Amino acid sequence: MNIQEESNSEYYWHQKLKGKIHEDILNFTNPSDWGFVHKDIIDYFERNCIGYVWTNNLAIIMLARTAYAHNDFQTVKRSISILNNRFQSLYKELNIQSIEDWDPDVHLYAYLNKKVLVEHSENQRFELLKKYNSSITTVRNWLTSRMDFSLQERFKQFLLKRCNIVHSISNQKKVLHLSQSHRKNETDAIIPHYPVIRGEAHFRWNRLHRLYTKFNELIEKITPTTALPLEFNYDEEQTGVRIFFRIWDRPSFTIAHRNRYSRYSIESAKHRQKAYSNDNNEFFLELVKVETQDGSRDTEGFWFEDLIRESVLNQSPSSGSEEQKERKKKFLMSWGIWRSR
Repeated sequence: MNIQEESNSEYYWHQKLKGKIHEDILNFTNPSDWGFVHKDIIDYFERNCIGYVWTNNLAIIMLARTAYAHNDFQTVKRSISILNNRFQSLYKELNIQSIEDWDPDVHLYAYLNKKVLVEHSENQRFELLKKYNSSITTVRNWLTSRMDFSLQERFKQFLLKRCNIVHSISNQKKVLHLSQSHRKNETDAIIPHYPVIRGEAHFRWNRLHRLYTKFNELIEKITPTTALPLEFNYDEEQTGVRIFFRIWDRPSFTIAHRNRYSRYSIESAKHRQKAYSNDNNEFFLELVKVETQDGSRDTEGFWFEDLIRESVLNQSPSSGSEEQKERKKKFLMSWGIWRSR
């Protein structure tokens, strides 16, 4: 371990990405620049962007967009996501084996002109070109403003190739017009159902608000001597159901489910150290069951239970085995909310 690497090793980004991106990106960039990169971005990158021939290129883009351009969390995540997802599709479709084989003037041109991946929308194609070009500009500006010439030369290997395709204003207007027309058609289809949707939204908000209020009332009463999990229930008069919950914190949940955690995690939980310290602790809910108020039978609970049960929240649809991902895709398609990436 060299001196620079040793001085960086204590940082979150270094711990998460060491051995997963090129060591020069970790050790010859300014730690203060990495300090601008939100932990959630680093976690997202580690989960989704590691192990590809373009991983180092995206790492530089992530760093430049955050530290130099000061893009917000969602902008950085969306930029990385679009590039990563489209690269996966294009490299597979065009059988591109390395980043050196990538030629945007050939491959991106074919994509923009619907020669490949014909199922992708105009907006998906335009978004890739826009994020690709803006990312290249941001990275080059960052390098020239923050690094001397020798380091710029060292980092050239991580730069995406320039794209010389000129996407005309008329094409951009076409994409915008198609997008607006599509949104209008979708809106027109919803308007007749708006009163019902609005009523259902109020109903669901009120249910969650009651749960949120009850949850916070109980948390306020929890002390260091309170045994967790803490069980409670309440009645939903409007629906005639009784809902049962448990409140956990991180240590109590880990200890109770010790077969799913390492010995190190269990010991840390017992002593409330490191990830299980009071500073890192938080409370969360487990929905145990829902039954009729007379207790005669189980019944339906919250409308979002299937989303949790099918693991389709957040980034979960793209995780798991091919069989699991296909099952999640079918579930989302059954609700009309699947969109190819």
